[in-house]
Amino acid sequence: MAKRPSARFKTWDEVRQELINSSQNVGDHRSAIDNILKKKISRDLKAEEALSEQQVKEKELKRKNDIFDFQFKNEIIQPINEFVDNFNKVSGADSAMSISKVSDMGDLTSDIRFDRKAVNIWLHKINDSDVLSRDADDMWGERRLHVTKPTLNGKPVLA
Repeated sequence: MAKRPSARFKTWDEVRQELINSSQNVGDHRSAIDNILKKKISRDLKAEEALSEQQVKEKELKRKNDIFDFQFKNEIIQPINEFVDNFNKVSGADSAMSISKVSDMGDLTSDIRFDRKAVNIWLHKINDSDVLSRDADDMWGERRLHVTKPTLNGKPVLA
């Protein structure tokens, strides 16, 4: 790769030998090979960091989802199950209430049925499709991206 042909490798054996020598920190092209190796190591480290960041994000998302699932089941569904069980114990066989889990693309839902009527309890985890993004002019006429995330009383809503 040198500008002067006389400074270039003549055969692949010379390249191979120079690589071997560079690993032992000897040879004529040591600095060029060291630079190539440093760049390669730097690229590999950046790729590894990007992968690590992605894994951290995925782990955090799974942790949040697990918390949502746990809270929905323990703070909403379990008390309702207990209510349904208690109702059925005292109401007799003529009027039974039932609760069933309904699967719906990652959302947590349950139906309570009683006397041909139904109540649906639904928990939807907020994701990127729930965030509104649009380009609009600000008060100075400059085009800006406006992002609207769901909030309640000024606080972010997660589900």
